[in-house]
Amino acid sequence: MKKTVRLFLAGIAAVALLAACASQGPETPQPPTVQVSRLSSTVITPDVIKFEARVTVHNTMRQSLGLDKIDYGSALFDKQLFTSSFTDLKRMDGNGDEYVTFPFQISMQDILKSAPNLLAEGKLRVTFDGMVYPQASFGFEPIAFSRTVELPIPRIPEVSFAGAVGLPTQDLFRIRLNVKNTNSFPISVDRIDTYLVLNQERYRLLHTERSTAIQPGEIATVTLQMENSTGKTLSMILNAIQAQAVSFTLGGSITCGTPYGWVYVPVALQGQAQ
Repeated sequence: MKKTVRLFLAGIAAVALLAACASQGPETPQPPTVQVSRLSSTVITPDVIKFEARVTVHNTMRQSLGLDKIDYGSALFDKQLFTSSFTDLKRMDGNGDEYVTFPFQISMQDILKSAPNLLAEGKLRVTFDGMVYPQASFGFEPIAFSRTVELPIPRIPEVSFAGAVGLPTQDLFRIRLNVKNTNSFPISVDRIDTYLVLNQERYRLLHTERSTAIQPGEIATVTLQMENSTGKTLSMILNAIQAQAVSFTLGGSITCGTPYGWVYVPVALQGQAQ
């Protein structure tokens, strides 16, 4: 009886093994799937808007798959801006993925040329598209991909001099700047890299607050102070010569965080401390 049971179980195991081998038989070649898994703006400056696109290619087969190239490009309001190719691609394992990130930018000049579209739609419409070319030996046709994003028309925040307290030679010297959010979405002043130029000498300024949130259309005041240093203090005393009023130039940049990436704001202002 025990021998009969063992033979029966062995037969079941053999059938299961044959079924498994049959399921792992010759594979019907299947092309990979392709998608633009991410497309977003990352940095906005007075000259350009920078974007980043990520293309994900998935190998649907058990065997490895090679890619020859990826052709890609960008369009603004359906008008092609540029095209290019990328060939530095790795061979994908069976059921593996290939991720390729493509940074690109659109100039403000190109955006201004699209003024009629901007007025009609009230926002930017950017498309990233292209073709993935599997290696010819697999016999697959090129695979198209495309993704479109829309974002509000970005505007560079306005920065103005709001006054100064004390003289540069004093420990309590402070500079105040007004930052106006000219956008339809909130921003936050996250980083300030500024300096003061007095009599052709440059002195670094510090921003003490971590972050300043500004709602659309609102104005926030940020305060800057001198970076403390004995050498700096002596130098400024010689430069200011104990004047009752000191004129200076403020330079540098302000970086604001937004839902659509970082906004870079250059700063070049004239001020006076009394």
